[in-house]
Amino acid sequence: MPDAAHEPAFGAKYNAMINLDELPMRVGLGQFQELSDERLQFIKQCGCDDFQMNTPILPGADRWELTDISQLVQRGTDAGLRLMSIENVPKTFVDKIMLGLPGRELQLDNMAYTIRNLGRAGVPILGYAFMPTGVWRTSNTTPVRGGAKATSFQYATAQAVKAGEKTNFGIWATVEIDREYSEEEIWSNYCWYLERILPVCEEAGVRRRTGPFDFARVNSLAGDEAGGDSVGDWQVKSRLPIGFVGSTINGPVMRQ
Repeated sequence: MPDAAHEPAFGAKYNAMINLDELPMRVGLGQFQELSDERLQFIKQCGCDDFQMNTPILPGADRWELTDISQLVQRGTDAGLRLMSIENVPKTFVDKIMLGLPGRELQLDNMAYTIRNLGRAGVPILGYAFMPTGVWRTSNTTPVRGGAKATSFQYATAQAVKAGEKTNFGIWATVEIDREYSEEEIWSNYCWYLERILPVCEEAGVRRRTGPFDFARVNSLAGDEAGGDSVGDWQVKSRLPIGFVGSTINGPVMRQ
């Protein structure tokens, strides 16, 4: 298990952790990367007390510092809101972990550092996606109710993409893929990660949440050389990691 060798800078603020077990089911708003006064006001006007951020734009190419996370928490508190969860970290935090590449131990240490800082800042949930091929859509502009635009997915459209062809289908970034990875390789990398990071989550009081996701047979997404976003021949087998290695800190999130 990664140790706590790197502590936050002297004077960094520690916040009390939100006790999720004492709260009823409720609605929160989120999925944004940056805070604004207008956005926080809108959340409050909707009658919500909670908000969520997805891959917030923070300093740090490898990990997040306590001061930066605490500033997000405090800004919500000042608006009468709770930062209830953060979904996902930048792909550079976990790409080597997902593919089992050299350097994954350092990424593990940095993720432990980040999770401890989330706990110290009082953020109770960190969502994640362990999918090197990213989250796929075939459109980012599908019309929906009231003229709004939404993402959508059509399997036939995805099948038609040729190796090496560039797309903007992904809504969660695809990492650089150097070769084809089997489903079992990705699953093994996932188990390696959870066995080491969940004890840190338990210690920090930070719950990990993920949706039912797919460990696919990952082809080189851009042929044999350059990186890109294209669909290879992949077979899917869904696995839902609940109570992994005896820990209830890791569980599912239901999505619509």
